[in-house]
Amino acid sequence: MPDYDKGVWLATRVLSLLEQKYGPERIPSIRKLAREISAASPDARISHTQVRKILDGSVGNVTTRTLEILAQFLSVPTADLTPPSESESVAGIMAFRLATLTPAELVQLRDEVASLLQQHQTPDDLPHRSDYGA
Repeated sequence: MPDYDKGVWLATRVLSLLEQKYGPERIPSIRKLAREISAASPDARISHTQVRKILDGSVGNVTTRTLEILAQFLSVPTADLTPPSESESVAGIMAFRLATLTPAELVQLRDEVASLLQQHQTPDDLPHRSDYGA
């Protein structure tokens, strides 16, 4: 996975965990987050610049220590902040993505899948991602 994709993946994951911690649209400012993260790990600090770069997806390679600090603050294993490897199955990646959805988003997804299945007689009739240029 290219560094850019890793950075975007990490940003998405951390933002999702921050929303779980603070609630949607209640995430503190970047400076306050940096202070809170550093306070949760007295033996290490993280700058507000580093937090900003993580949250905007511009950091592809994050040190193991930074991941440990974030994991401690977010109360997750460090592995939860590591993107899936390219060799993982599509099903595993989708399962990870589904785990980040809210209950309302899951209901909407279920309804969309049910609608697609009703519109098409056989699985061969379903649109494929290659139909969209992917």
